[in-house]
Amino acid sequence: MARPREHTDEEILSAASDVLLEQGVKVATSVIAARLGLSSAALFHRFGSKRNLIIQALMPKPPNLEQVHSGPDERPIAEQLAEIGESIVAHMQAMAPRVQALHAAGMPVKELFRQTESPPPVLMFQSLSAWFQRAIDQGRIQPGSPENYAIAFLGSMHGRHFFGEVLGIPFSTSREDYIQSATQMFTLGCVSTRERQEGGQ
Repeated sequence: MARPREHTDEEILSAASDVLLEQGVKVATSVIAARLGLSSAALFHRFGSKRNLIIQALMPKPPNLEQVHSGPDERPIAEQLAEIGESIVAHMQAMAPRVQALHAAGMPVKELFRQTESPPPVLMFQSLSAWFQRAIDQGRIQPGSPENYAIAFLGSMHGRHFFGEVLGIPFSTSREDYIQSATQMFTLGCVSTRERQEGGQ
């Protein structure tokens, strides 16, 4: 008789996340276990409790910051910020249902974030601040506070999700069009004269 396949923690958490987001945090642990072909006892053995399983499965994942860490590169600042903006908005859309589900389970996300060394929003803010500092050092962004630039840009990217998804306000333009427009307006106010000349802005 073949031995049952061992599941990694990542596979279990991925399946648990899918079930919890599909059916809500009140779903029975047995439903999650069945999705994996496991017993509820096996899940409790691995994660200790349903609460711990929910926290680990739904805790927002860190954003993809590769393009932030590696930049700015030689391309126009506006083009790079548009790409970063896409990543921010995509991360926000993936994170929001997890945060809502954790709230529904009575688990304050603020408290959970305090238990992590680098909560995803803080990580994004710090990385983006460093990106703007490098752009300032390169003479491509006007001198100023890199933290203020980071907050302003993050706020502009998060705003559409808040008004559209949270408040339900309809928009006549697509997400992509919004990001392009917001990025253009943002860069008009902060890029240096040199960047305008070299980037054709």
